[in-house]
Amino acid sequence: MGSAGAGAKKGVQFVAVDEEWFRKMKEEEAREEEVKIPSHLGSGSSGKGRASEDVQVLGTNKAGSHGGDDGDDEDEVIRLILRIKGMEDFKIKVKSDTTIQKILSMLTSQRPQLLSGANAGKKVVLRFDGEDVDEDGVVADVDCEDMDVMDVFIR
Repeated sequence: MGSAGAGAKKGVQFVAVDEEWFRKMKEEEAREEEVKIPSHLGSGSSGKGRASEDVQVLGTNKAGSHGGDDGDDEDEVIRLILRIKGMEDFKIKVKSDTTIQKILSMLTSQRPQLLSGANAGKKVVLRFDGEDVDEDGVVADVDCEDMDVMDVFIR
C-alpha cells in the first residue's frame, strides 16, 4: 500500500485556492487571451523567421508558430516562463533558433513598465541557471528546456 503512491502517474496536480485567488487566476487568463503581438514585430502573415513567428505570448492565438512547411518545427517549440520580481510571470513560446533580443523586445513591449520611471535608460537582462543570458545569442545556446524559468533583471 505504501508503494502505490511512489508508482503513481505524474502530471496531475490539485491546488486549493480561495475565491479571491481563483478570481485573480481567471483575470490573468483573460488578460493573456487579450494580449496582442506588437506591429513592429510583424504580423505573422508571411516570411519564415519573422519575430511574430518566433515569439508568441502564451494564451494568444496570434503569430501562428507553425507555418506547416516542415514537420520538425513542432519539436523546436519551447515554452518559457520569464519571472519578474513583483510582477506576474510572462509566459512565451519560442523556437530554438529565436534570438534572445527578440524575446527581450517582446517582453519590453508587453511590459513597458519594466523600463519606465526609475528604470528609464536601464537594460533588461535575462538570467538562466544563475548566469546572464547573452542577448546576441539564440535560445538553443542557453540549453533551456520546455517550461524552464528565466529570471528578469533590470540593470
